[in-house]
Amino acid sequence: MATLTLKKPQASTIPTENGWYTVTPRMAMEWEATSPNVRNLSLTTVNQFARDMKNDHWERNGEAMQFDEDGCLINGFHRSRACIVAETPFVTYVVVGLPRGTKTFDLGHKRTHGAILQISGERYGNFLAATARLLWKYQRGPRFLLSNRERPTMHDVFELLEANPEMKTSVELCAGSLQKAGRLSRSSSIPSLIHYLGFKKHGDRATDFIEKIHRGMEPESNDPAYRLRERLIQWQQQRVRATQAEYLGIWIPAWNAFAKDKKLRFLQPVDWSGEALGSRIE
Repeated sequence: MATLTLKKPQASTIPTENGWYTVTPRMAMEWEATSPNVRNLSLTTVNQFARDMKNDHWERNGEAMQFDEDGCLINGFHRSRACIVAETPFVTYVVVGLPRGTKTFDLGHKRTHGAILQISGERYGNFLAATARLLWKYQRGPRFLLSNRERPTMHDVFELLEANPEMKTSVELCAGSLQKAGRLSRSSSIPSLIHYLGFKKHGDRATDFIEKIHRGMEPESNDPAYRLRERLIQWQQQRVRATQAEYLGIWIPAWNAFAKDKKLRFLQPVDWSGEALGSRIE
């Protein structure tokens, strides 16, 4: 195996040769300062990169930071800012001497978590990734569920899937044979999450619940599955633009009542503000 040789920063930290570098926060600040035209940064991306750097999850994948012939950084602003935010060095490959005014870098569409899982052979890669992201947010509480900026990194998603291998079975069920339950919620990730966590405690009762949502049923007095399906269809007919947290907020109380074999006269959504009482999946 080839040895990875890292270049030591010179008196001036601006690289003069292509190669692998250990970038410190001080170097990152100096590199970023070389360009007067730093593009708009995505705070979400910066925070994701910073979290990986701080947790020693940053991968040396050969994706280069780039400098032009004047020594100005033209690609790698998110990485440099993340290094500063994390206050942690990271290793990257650097390419120098690109023509002044180069504009063709970083034009490829970034692969999503789901796309990478599909490349790895997962039939329901997008749904599996979406369910892992939802589990990541659910584990961290209402603030994460309500925020579009709080997202797991690639490493977070794969780590979750490795720690929760049975999630794949729930996703295959809810995105496959019982997919209407997901369509009613605009996403299979919600029934998949409910089924995965519910199955751990209640076994096949979780499958029965999802199946009732999928297939429909004769109106049954105060049955939680019927109440939930009724609400989902109502939202669909009224074209309600509900968020993922709002959908999850009606699935959770319906499932919790069903799991305890309780009747449900009225489906009271989870109030995600404050303590978010009743927000845990039984």
